[in-house]
Amino acid sequence: MARQLTRLQPRKTPVQARSAHTVEAIHTACIQVLVDGGMDLLSTTRVAARAGVSVGSLYQYYPNKQSLLAAVLEKHLVHVVEAVEVACLQAKGQPVADMAATLAQAFITAKFEAPDASRALYAVASEVRGEAVVARLTQRSQVALCDMLATAADRRFA
Repeated sequence: MARQLTRLQPRKTPVQARSAHTVEAIHTACIQVLVDGGMDLLSTTRVAARAGVSVGSLYQYYPNKQSLLAAVLEKHLVHVVEAVEVACLQAKGQPVADMAATLAQAFITAKFEAPDASRALYAVASEVRGEAVVARLTQRSQVALCDMLATAADRRFA
């Protein structure tokens, strides 16, 4: 089991701007291939070709398809959580109804920036044990939400 978990981890993290650009191109290409053909057609070779990099370059960062998918899923979910966290900060001190509206708008906007990607990644989350990532990031959202609600102008709860 521990060996399987390790395979979902990236091999290395990009340090230089050029490397970060390569990883971003790989992530974008992964989503494009996934949206166009689903899991059945997703392969590291197709992703590398779409990204304009060699498959060897892809393997420098990701040991396999599942590792790549896990990274892309996490990046997508982190983007959504960061939007929620920003909304919670912006809504502090407002009435609860305004907080709810701000939070809902931020969440919906983040999810629908790329609806095809969001749907495709939702469909593969179970393939890469996305539950653990979702649980960890849900906790972050809950902390932001609780901090925001504690400042509600019209709160009637402790």
